[in-house]
Amino acid sequence: MNLDSKNNLIYLGTIDNFNSNLNFIRLRDIAVGYDLKNTCTEIYYGYSRTFLENLKIKKFECLENQIFLYLDEHKITDSKNLINKAVFIEKKFLIDKKPDFYLIEDLLGCDVINIDNGNLIGKISDVSILPSNDVWFIQTEKGELPIPVIKDVVKKVDISKKCIYIKLLDGLFDLTNSKTDEEA
Repeated sequence: MNLDSKNNLIYLGTIDNFNSNLNFIRLRDIAVGYDLKNTCTEIYYGYSRTFLENLKIKKFECLENQIFLYLDEHKITDSKNLINKAVFIEKKFLIDKKPDFYLIEDLLGCDVINIDNGNLIGKISDVSILPSNDVWFIQTEKGELPIPVIKDVVKKVDISKKCIYIKLLDGLFDLTNSKTDEEA
């Protein structure tokens, strides 16, 4: 697989079970914002994007919290080597089923703009998935700024233009984690 193809891969889930009799693998921790297109015939798996192997699939089932991938006449004898490996798929085989759902790799590097004045605040550098609401981290000139992903703050997300518009609530910018000269 060439480098361009690897950059076009999206995380689909993690293998948590393999059934050699029925020749399928089950994924957990799936990217719930997407479904697979019926034309999908190949997946990639490994511990990282750097070292991936591919598998042909003949069909799949997308359930609420799981995906079952039925392999295309590929017998794997050592299923222990599959467990806990990440599964990636080419972006062209995904259907966006939740327009307000974003993958982490979609958000990273997006420009964050103050909706009130149009000024660039910084770029998304990291994402934390939390039970109550997610937190996006913006790398600013002063340091890293955590913002809660709530309607009062995040006003518009345009992934195609890599732009996110937010409203800075009073005191929000005070949360910037800046480095002192000694730490830098």
